[in-house]
Amino acid sequence: MRPSFKAPSVTVLGGMNTDTIAECDKWPADDATLVVLRRSEAPGGHGANAAAWLARTSCRVRLVGGVGDDAAGERLRQDLAGRGVDTSLVRVITSKPTGKALVVNAPGGHFMMLEGGANAEAFDDLDARVMNTVLKGSCLLLMDVPGTACRRLLEQVARAPDAGRPHVVLAPGGRTAEVMRIALEIGAPLHAVCNRHEAEDLTALRMIGDRIRDGLLTLVVTHGDQGAVARSARGVQAFRAAAVPVADTTGAGDAFAAAYAAVIARGLSPESGCRAGMIAGAAAVQVTGAWPSRRIDGWTRARR
Repeated sequence: MRPSFKAPSVTVLGGMNTDTIAECDKWPADDATLVVLRRSEAPGGHGANAAAWLARTSCRVRLVGGVGDDAAGERLRQDLAGRGVDTSLVRVITSKPTGKALVVNAPGGHFMMLEGGANAEAFDDLDARVMNTVLKGSCLLLMDVPGTACRRLLEQVARAPDAGRPHVVLAPGGRTAEVMRIALEIGAPLHAVCNRHEAEDLTALRMIGDRIRDGLLTLVVTHGDQGAVARSARGVQAFRAAAVPVADTTGAGDAFAAAYAAVIARGLSPESGCRAGMIAGAAAVQVTGAWPSRRIDGWTRARR
């Protein structure tokens, strides 16, 4: 079913890559040689992943990002547009190639090596048209966006009247400490989603507790197959992960953030967002690659 004119809208800002996924025989040690058991290519990038998952809900989805003037960038834009994502604000950057990521999955964990490419310049110049467009939606989902761009966006959100202010969900990945420091300084109401490793970088930010108590921040920390914990002015609540067979954990955090944002865009509670996020994350790890293969619309219609 296509979104109706009443459907909430989510604007995603974040990276766009082509992923090479290598399934290896063992966890790497110093000076080790790994045997690649299987190799595949798939679309990726935190922003593109989240947009692809959101497109499987009934939300209207817009992506702001950047790709190179190359075949990989054109494929990404076409793939996303084919899923119903508005890519009109994706910049084509002629001076850089489309971003690439090498994802290594092995017994004991996984890691990623990233060549940012066009992502490095995608948010350098957010003009007035882009700023006005992204602030008109129901929800703004900021993924791996540089701190300077986040500051501009969050300052605009903070100045908006309460009635016209979009919900903001931050899922900044490796930029968590930098972006959260900026967000806490500005003080706009927001939700933040990070994994347990990224949360360790937040321990020095003393304002987090104050913002949570004041109702200005909901902090959600994901713990992989151990579930998630949400802290808000309503207290602390834990959410259990479903026991599912794991094929590939790439993009599971992006799926969680997307489902969470879809629920928040509807004006529902963080608890409902976490439940939807847990279901989306469980679906994500059962397939290879970071994009969904089935609808999650029912999951994002959780009750308050």
